[in-house]
Amino acid sequence: MQLLHITKNAILDNVTRLKNSTNGGRRYRFNFDGLGISGTNESDAMWILETDPRRFESMPVTVEFHHTPNGRVVIDHVQLIKIKRNGKLLSESETIELIKKYN
Repeated sequence: MQLLHITKNAILDNVTRLKNSTNGGRRYRFNFDGLGISGTNESDAMWILETDPRRFESMPVTVEFHHTPNGRVVIDHVQLIKIKRNGKLLSESETIELIKKYN
């Protein structure tokens, strides 16, 4: 059975740190406002090492996820929504500053 990966824009409501995987990989539980989904990242997912996802709480993100055959939601990737200013893509830190300024 092939998994259907879904990509949506949402507000990252909150992120909870869970116990590490058996290999020491970081694990998190993600809740998304407006999507009605809650899920965890895969054990030992490499994308989770890019940044601490707790920095994105209450911010607009693009989330990629899939459902397992047992109905569990697995978060495949979370990324801050890209913002352009004067035709130039803002960096992650500039985007966070701008969002915080207008929230």
